[in-house]
Amino acid sequence: MHERDSRCRWRVGIVAGLILMSGALPAHAARGFLYRSAATGRWTKLAILHDPLPPSSAFASQTFLSFSSSTRAAIATVAAGACGPDAITLATFSGIVDLSAHNTGIFLFDATTAGIHDVAIEHTATPLGGTWASLSYENPVVVIDGGSCAAHVVFRGELASGQPANQRTGLFDATFALPSLTPTGTAVLVQEGVTVPGAPFPAAAELDALVPRTSYSAALDAGGNLVVAFAGRARTHGVTDADDSAIFAVSPSGFGFTTVLHEGDPSCVPPWPGAGPVYHDFLYKTPVSVAPLSAPSTPSVLVVAYSTGTPVVADSAVVLNTGGCAGTTAVVASEAGAAPSSGTYSQFSPWRAKTNAAGDSAFVGFAKFPDAPTISRLTLVRSSTGTITRTNPADSAFGRLVPFPLVSSFDMGLNAASDLAFGAHPILSPGFLEACFLSPGNGDPLQVLTPDAFNPQIDDFGNITALFR
Repeated sequence: MHERDSRCRWRVGIVAGLILMSGALPAHAARGFLYRSAATGRWTKLAILHDPLPPSSAFASQTFLSFSSSTRAAIATVAAGACGPDAITLATFSGIVDLSAHNTGIFLFDATTAGIHDVAIEHTATPLGGTWASLSYENPVVVIDGGSCAAHVVFRGELASGQPANQRTGLFDATFALPSLTPTGTAVLVQEGVTVPGAPFPAAAELDALVPRTSYSAALDAGGNLVVAFAGRARTHGVTDADDSAIFAVSPSGFGFTTVLHEGDPSCVPPWPGAGPVYHDFLYKTPVSVAPLSAPSTPSVLVVAYSTGTPVVADSAVVLNTGGCAGTTAVVASEAGAAPSSGTYSQFSPWRAKTNAAGDSAFVGFAKFPDAPTISRLTLVRSSTGTITRTNPADSAFGRLVPFPLVSSFDMGLNAASDLAFGAHPILSPGFLEACFLSPGNGDPLQVLTPDAFNPQIDDFGNITALFR
């Protein structure tokens, strides 16, 4: 075993060194978000610390001061010919600039021009009146509508003023015309204290505050309508602590607002073996992922869910719901259920989970294997093809991965081709090295893209963003 570990360490070190010497990665003095073009295989800067923002920005001539270790740059691409002669690749992210106050914002990057555009800037006007509060630590998402040639940047925002104190948070949709990226407005998708969830909640219930780092996801359905799913709560008028949370979905031009899964509802039954009679609390960080190209009236949403009234060994699962509690809920993987190759799953944690239009699902889970039943090991799974990688035995030239509790950060992206990009620690000596891995959907072996990369995201064309620290 020690001999194999040595070979794995040697391979990772050699590969990392070759990547750096090849010039495929800018010098590591360039800290911040980088972008990897699938066409060239080269990394270029997206938003780098100490680079000035453009004259068109509200932060003109100011420089980026920092990016939170939990932030990511969501990415999307539309093919050439849809909205211009060239393909358009966009990425969105939040950042902090080098000012003493009112120094946060959400931005949109255009890979064609390497330009950065303002989406929402702290202390500037909001669509609800007043001004934006801090926008740091947010993880906006971008969706491109090639039919109407519009880009949607969906983000969670909070007002510093302009609304009553109990109506200041919500989800917003900033739109931009393509290919010019001219801003065309920011719409309110949902608003705390104003949006009424409706059934199955009491008639007068209202949406509760959306806290920082609320989990949400966006995609276009088969009719071209924007669909956004998120974890949230209702409040007042008969709502109790046992039934106040849910996974919600909103589509302004489609079905409107709906409840996907509801905590504590006897008519909304968790379907996996050994589950309790009702769903447990949907926390603000509950992983959710909207499936692209869902039927316009019945969104499909992947959720890491929990139940109550069941032994601890079977209270969690990854489920794909279509059409809400009255629709269908497929079990992708469940606690105590069989893991790929061998072993059974332990309890699922609220980390990232993704689904795509093909019905594939990627998620993180611990598996207990027969050779070491008391040890949990990381598995990263794509449902249509089984295991991508797990810590033992190794199934790539880059060796085992550090057990998940030691991974300092984790994010991943799954695209339409079932390509999965994710960040993890290979086991190295003397220390750990964060790396960006890619598992192509065509079944090729796992490959490392670059060391020192966190929170990678991937679009349907194989373009990747990552945070370098």
